[in-house]
Amino acid sequence: MSYIDHHPLVHSNVLSLYVERDSIWTDPEYQRQGEIWPLEKKQLLIDSIINRYDIPKLYFHKLEREIAIKKRKIYSVIDGRQRLESIFGFLNGEFTLSLDFFVFRLLNLPQLLFFLFLQFNLNNFCRFFTFVLFLCNFG
Repeated sequence: MSYIDHHPLVHSNVLSLYVERDSIWTDPEYQRQGEIWPLEKKQLLIDSIINRYDIPKLYFHKLEREIAIKKRKIYSVIDGRQRLESIFGFLNGEFTLSLDFFVFRLLNLPQLLFFLFLQFNLNNFCRFFTFVLFLCNFG
């Protein structure tokens, strides 16, 4: 019988996953085809994340050393490929929030600016994120 050891990724959040995206193997042989979600479903996922609704967990497998070296990846996706690709696509500027997007929770000014800029599909997310961190620290 096979045994899979599992443990949570420490300090994992959307931004940390985005930063680590090049170390995640999204299409191992057991995964279904990627990029099949329609735009509306991707937008709803991002809406849920921004509004802090629960979304299903993402599951990863830490690759054995030999495979990690061969694939140049550290993790493979077990469950959550469509969600992960949608998050990466949004942060890469491949799509915007839907026109009927609404923030249901009260936001402070830096958060509000952050989501307004995301709506305009900025291509340079890192530069903008630095700006938001600046506002959070000095605002």
